Amino acid sequence: MMLSALEGKGKLAVLGNMEGLGSQSEKFHYKIGKLCTRIKLDTLITYGPKARFIARGAKDNGLNRIICCKTYKEVVKSLIGSLKPFSAVLVKGSRATQMENIVEELLCSLKR
Repeated sequence: MMLSALEGKGKLAVLGNMEGLGSQSEKFHYKIGKLCTRIKLDTLITYGPKARFIARGAKDNGLNRIICCKTYKEVVKSLIGSLKPFSAVLVKGSRATQMENIVEELLCSLKR
């Protein structure tokens, strides 16, 4: 992950549902949360019902700042509230999760 290569503060990840994982879905979402602790995120924001397992994996492994959102507008509001100068943000999820809505809304909000 590119975020792992960055030094310093201001690393945020917005992670949504991963689709098509079948019966292993909860396990793989949890593992992603666990990996988030290794890259020393400042904030993890999750989006979607399956992403709660990402949050659980991160929390169980020591990440403290986790925000779980039900709508993309909640994600954008939380993200804007968490941004610092020179923040690095990763937005990732299955195409079905339509994470591009988060990016578009964020860009529009920052232009205002």
